[in-house]
Amino acid sequence: DATYTLAGSVYTLQNGGDGYSMFKGAEVVKADCGKDQDLLIQYLKEDLNGVIPAEQYGNAYGEGRIKILAADSEQAHRFVQTERVEATKEKDG
Repeated sequence: DATYTLAGSVYTLQNGGDGYSMFKGAEVVKADCGKDQDLLIQYLKEDLNGVIPAEQYGNAYGEGRIKILAADSEQAHRFVQTERVEATKEKDG
């Protein structure tokens, strides 16, 4: 019952890449806004005047959304073993 506007790559949103078929036929408000890296540079220069403010972007831990684990820790081992699947050449992931 709601309308959303979102941004993403042509591959995902317009071409249905990676199985994103739910966007098929959606209205394209603005196409080809540029390369990601160029948009980021433009944002840093024009909107932030070349300064990344700590009060807005200074939390290196992602406000609790990102958890940094030691690669050799038991917790990291359990995460890799139980919550991450990658495709290999031997069989589908």
